[in-house]
Formats: sequence, structure tokens, C-alpha cells
Amino acid sequence: MLGFISVLSVASSLCLAGFMVLSHIMRKRRLDPMARAVLKRRSEAKGSKAPWDDVLLKMHAWYGKMPVIRELMDNLERSLTLVGEKDRRYLMKKTSCIITGLLAGCIVLTVLFWRITGNPFYTAVFVVFLWYLSDSYVDYFIARSHHRLLEQMIRFFGYVRHKYYEYLVVDDAVYEATQSLGPDDREMAVQGELIYDIFMASGKESALARYLETAPNPFLKMFVNFSHMTMEYGDQKTDGSSVYLLNLGFLTRNIQLELDKRRRLDYALKSMNIIVMLPLFFIAPLRDWAIGNFAPLGMFYDSPMGKYIEILTIAIILGAMVMLNRIQNLERGDRERKKLKKLIDRIRLPLDEKWKEKWLFGGAGFILALMLVLTVQYGARRQLERKVYYSDQFLGARLSEEDQQKREQESVKDYPFIRFAKEETDLEDIRLYVGRIGKESSGSEEMEERALRIDEKMRLFRSYRLSWWQLVCCFAIGALGYHLPGINERISLKMRELEVDDEIAGFRSIIMMLMYNPRMNVEELLDWLESYAVVFRDQLHRCTLNLLSGEKEAILMMQEEISHKEMVRLIHQLAMASEDINLLEAFDELIQEKANFFEQRKWQNEKMIGRKMMLGQNIGFMPTYSLIILYMIIPMIVSSAGELNRFFENLM
Repeated sequence: MLGFISVLSVASSLCLAGFMVLSHIMRKRRLDPMARAVLKRRSEAKGSKAPWDDVLLKMHAWYGKMPVIRELMDNLERSLTLVGEKDRRYLMKKTSCIITGLLAGCIVLTVLFWRITGNPFYTAVFVVFLWYLSDSYVDYFIARSHHRLLEQMIRFFGYVRHKYYEYLVVDDAVYEATQSLGPDDREMAVQGELIYDIFMASGKESALARYLETAPNPFLKMFVNFSHMTMEYGDQKTDGSSVYLLNLGFLTRNIQLELDKRRRLDYALKSMNIIVMLPLFFIAPLRDWAIGNFAPLGMFYDSPMGKYIEILTIAIILGAMVMLNRIQNLERGDRERKKLKKLIDRIRLPLDEKWKEKWLFGGAGFILALMLVLTVQYGARRQLERKVYYSDQFLGARLSEEDQQKREQESVKDYPFIRFAKEETDLEDIRLYVGRIGKESSGSEEMEERALRIDEKMRLFRSYRLSWWQLVCCFAIGALGYHLPGINERISLKMRELEVDDEIAGFRSIIMMLMYNPRMNVEELLDWLESYAVVFRDQLHRCTLNLLSGEKEAILMMQEEISHKEMVRLIHQLAMASEDINLLEAFDELIQEKANFFEQRKWQNEKMIGRKMMLGQNIGFMPTYSLIILYMIIPMIVSSAGELNRFFENLM
């Protein structure tokens, strides 16, 4: 009898093993048709080969030889590949189209800017601004792919929910949901393939870890993680409902909130990128208009003080552009930081990275300021060659065209005398010079006025040299550059603090999805939170490294580093769950708050969006305010005061 039972058990085991092997083979066979179907849908969506495909591929190879453009292409292709585009040929064509559009737009805008201003210096500055904005142009297409993926995820999760009701098996539900995706869901179809590959892999844990490193967003990481947990440990029930389906619905609602937040921020802030650059188009037209209506303003704009105000206005425009990009895209600041780190690593100095960065910015700031001062001084001296004074005019009155040309010719003739005159040259020497060159055509009164104009120009020429206060300003700009890395870090932290409440709400969402699993522990939960975190990523990473010294001790050490009230409360609950009670009991109040969780999340999003919109609008309009105040009102006040002073001197 015992022998019969043994034979029966062995036969049952062999049958079970054979069934599992057969099931695995069948699933693998099903995967190939699925992949073919996805490729067919993608080829149908892309259409047949167009006559310009080869041209786009040749342009891709040509762009790859240009260092700056190659960097943009690599960033774009890498980001689109992570989102879900695996067809290399299609990716190359798409990248070529985007880069061609970028170059065509830059050329058209540069030509338009040159036609409006006609100023080489302004045009060069405008090209630099366009180069900086090129990253924003590429980021727009990357963000659009991410938005498209989030929208497709909502449809995909809906299919998974329906198929899970039908099969009650996670991997079959994922497979059937991927099959149900349409040709417009290309990105999610690729992600569905990858997720199904993970579930069918022999080494699920290693395949899961590889996918989590490259997943395009935290929502996919959450879906793959709790789907894998459901496959491994089975579905849980709470109040008779499937925890897997509850988590799926909860995750879908979070994605909808994220999409709504991104759409509203894009709508509110994208137009600011155009508004922040508009003042650059109007500097030259406003200057010409002001000089045309109030002639003495030309003397101020051509003076060193006018050039410094001009440079300050352009610096404010550039600073506003950088700040606006930080508000819209925090990841761009991280990328710029990595590029800067590579540059600093190439500099061979016996200093650590932090001090090298400070001295690099400080030295660059001082040298740039000194070069600008010397350039302005040289330009001001050269400007005296054709500068026309209006000492006999008053508050906006203009010279006749004949007198204007006459004074310009006199100014050109007088410039060599001004340039090479000795320090002891006085007004009598100037009168002798004027009498020698103008005695046949000028009366004594005109000659005296010309001598006075030459004397004023000579005093200005001698004053256009590097002075102590200009050198102090150069050192001040160098000191500002020295502290710029610290200022940049504080600004980044302030920008991230705008999203602190949203990130903590995301932590609570993760805990709500995981706390029903009896096998979930604090260590695994911390790994989940770290994969989602942005603001608190460093603190959570240090906490996970310190877990070997004791879970509760590591969590309490992290609590000492954080001052945010809600985050401290969450950490306290994690510390309680590490020793005393389980996760479900530690976060019991989340169950009570679940009913109004999304309403509270919406309110937090409204608050965060409102703060970003207000900050973005203030920064976006700052260049316009500076253009009006610095470049129009202040020069007009200074010129008017000078003209009034000259008028009263003439009266006396």
C-alpha cells in the first residue's frame, strides 16, 4: 500500500512538472505572435517608406558629425528609447526631423532678429540664447512622449483590469492587455512586451531589477512591483475586494492627477519662454525710437554707463531664462550639473571638486567682467570719433540734417587730435588747433563752440580708462561667481521644496498600495520610497545603507535630517512599524483618510501649481520690467537732468 502511494505521488509530481514546462513553452510561443503583432501595428502606424526617408537618414549621419548637435541627438534618442521606442531606423528619422526643425527655426529667427535690430552684438547674444533654448526644444518632445505614455498607461491599466477579472492571472492579463492596445499606443506596447518578458523570465528578480533601473516613470515601477508581488504571493482580499485591482485603480487615479498637473503647468509656463525673450527683440527698436524723439538720449546710450545698463538688461534676460527653465524642468539642472562635473574633472588642480567649482566660477566671473569693462571703454573711445553733441539744443530738439552731417565730419577730423593730445593740452591749445584748420570757413563764435566740444570730448577720452571703482565691481562679480554654485544649489532646493507636499502624497500612495501585503517589511518599503523620491532621495538612500546598524536606529537618524512636519510624521510611523507593530497597524489612519485622499491631493496640486505659476509669471515678466525701467526710464531721467542742468548754466 505504501509503495502504491509512493508511486502515485511520484507520478503526480512528474505530471505537475510536465504541465508547468508545457505551460511555459506555450506562453513562450504566444509571446512571438504578440511581438509580431506589435511590430505589425507599429509598421502600420508609421506607414510605408517615404521618398525622403533616405534623406533623413543621411542628415542623421551628417548631424552626428557636429559636436553640439550630436549631444542634443544623443540626449533625444536616449530619452525616446527609455520611453519605449525600439525601432532604430524610425528613431533616427524622427530625431533628424526634430533637429532639422530646430535648425530651421534658429535660422529663421536669427534672420528675423537681424532684420529688426541690425546690430551684430545683439544678434550674437540672441544666437547664444537660442543655443540655450535648444535644450528646452528637445525637452518639449521628450516631455510629449512621456505624456503620451502616461495617457496610454491609463488605457493599458483598464485592459489589465478587465482581463484580470477574466483570467485571475497577472501575466495573462498583462499579455492580453498588450494585445488589446491600438497602433497609437506604440510606447505602452513596448513596455507591455518588456513587462511580460520579466514575468516569463527564468530569473525574475534580476530581470525585474534591470527593468526598474530603466523604467521611464515611477508609476510603471509601482505597477511592475506590485504585479510581481501578486504573482509571487497571491492576491490579497480586503472587505471582499481584490487588493491588486484596488491598487490598479489607485495607481490610475494618481496618473490622472499627474497628467492634469503637467498639462496645467505646461499651459501656464510654456508661453513664458517666449515672453522672456521678447525684450531682446525690442532693445534696438526702442533705442532708435527714444533717440529719434529725444536726441540727447543717444549720448547716454553711447556712453559707458549706457553700455553697462545694456549689459545688465541682457544679463537679467539670461538669468530669467535659466530660472524659468528650473521651474519647468528640474531634471535639466541635474543634467547641467553632470556636464559641469565632467568639465571640472578635466581641470588638474590640487583641490576637491567643490572648491574647484567655486574658483572656476569666481575666476571666470572676474575675467568676463574685466573683459567687458575694457571692451566698453575701448568702444566708448572709438565712439567719440563720430559722436555729435547737442550743447546748443534743448530737451529733444534736433539739429538739421545739414548741421548733423557737418558736425559728424568735424568730429572725424578732430578725433586724431583728441586721441594723441598730451595731458597738458588746455583750451588755448584747442583754440589754436581749431583756428588753424577752420579759419577760412568759420566765424569766431562757431570756432569757440567747436573748441568747447573738443575740450569736452578730450576730458571724456581721458576718463575712459580702468578706474578703481570698475576694478572693485569686477572683483564683486568674481565674488558673486565664487558663491554661484552655492546659490544655484539653494535655488534648486527651493524649487524642489515646491513639490515636497506632492512627493509626500506619493509616499502615502505607495504605502496604501503595499500595507495590505503581509510579507511587506520596512526595508522593502524604504526601497520603494527611494525609487520614487526626488526631494528626499539622499536621506532615504543613506537610511537604506544604515539599515545594517538597526532598522529603527537608521530611521530615527533620517528623522533628525528632515524638518518637514508631514515627512517627520511618516518617518515616525515607519520607526514604529520596524519593531513594535506591522505596517497595517502603523498606518491605520491612512485607511480612514483614503476616502478624501484624492481631494486632498488635488488641493495640494492646486496649491503647488498656483505657486509655480505666480513665480514663473513674475520671472517671465522681469526682463520686460527691466527693459522699461533700466533702458528707458532711467536713461531719460539722467539725460533730462543733464539737459536741464546745461540749460540753467547757459541762463546764468
